Amino acid sequence: MMQENSLSQNTALGSEEALALISDKWTIRVMHALLQGNSRYGAIKRAIPDVTKKMLTQRLRAMERDGLAERFDFSKAVPHVEYTLTPLGESLAQHVATLCRWFDEHLEEITKARKNYDATGR
Repeated sequence: MMQENSLSQNTALGSEEALALISDKWTIRVMHALLQGNSRYGAIKRAIPDVTKKMLTQRLRAMERDGLAERFDFSKAVPHVEYTLTPLGESLAQHVATLCRWFDEHLEEITKARKNYDATGR
């Protein structure tokens, strides 16, 4: 019995950690931009015009720290940096895409439920 409780507690902690990785809107949007392949910082910024430079830098660093993205420094005639999803990041992106598809499929139901709830005046 005690082992069951610790297993469910570990699962709950794992769920919290997983959700923490993708809980902000920027991580998902950066992930989507990187799904196109290697990208320079400026290309990512253009793909997400409403993100600030500071927030984009923070998200990219956090994704690097978590092993979801890699940064490559090129010191050619024109030095530049490119980012790409790691295999771990790509595998997470697949699950995020599934979640987004679920939301798209059920958006009408969710919208209707919200309107019904709001109409009750709670």
